[in-house]
Amino acid sequence: LLKGEPLDDRLKRDSVLPLSEVLRIGREIAEGLAAAHGTGLIHRDIKPANIWMESPRDRVKILDFGLARAASEESGLTQRGAIIGTPAYMAPEQARGDTVDARCDLFSLGVVLYRMSTGKQPFAGKDTVSTLMEVAMHEPPSPIMVNFELPQELSDLVMKLLENDAAKRIATAG
Repeated sequence: LLKGEPLDDRLKRDSVLPLSEVLRIGREIAEGLAAAHGTGLIHRDIKPANIWMESPRDRVKILDFGLARAASEESGLTQRGAIIGTPAYMAPEQARGDTVDARCDLFSLGVVLYRMSTGKQPFAGKDTVSTLMEVAMHEPPSPIMVNFELPQELSDLVMKLLENDAAKRIATAG
């Protein structure tokens, strides 16, 4: 019953969003994640298809909490052999099947910000396994190296969100 469109549809039309939109959308996603995390929920599948841009002003809504778990619950990679999450947006610790916390959603937010600001995926393999290996073993070029018009501060923020080691990653959506 929502009016609008998912962020991935917008990105199909406009591969790189204007900086003001990247910042606004990113801020609103972070605010939504902070609210979810504040109640103890971890989404585990933040990606453009799960970000709804509600008409008429494109207010952000985070959708599909189907994979969400309480932070206190066990939430590994597989469930009866199935991958839980979307590999290109999945934090390394989630891909390894380790216990995850709110920082896995922040990693995914970093991937979304990278995609909106550069028009490219930071991690892309030919299949699920190679994508998971990219996430776990490679650091993408900083966004400013892909889009020279970005502010250094945004590029630095995205790279902090994409930190492979969760202990070094930004800890809270706030």
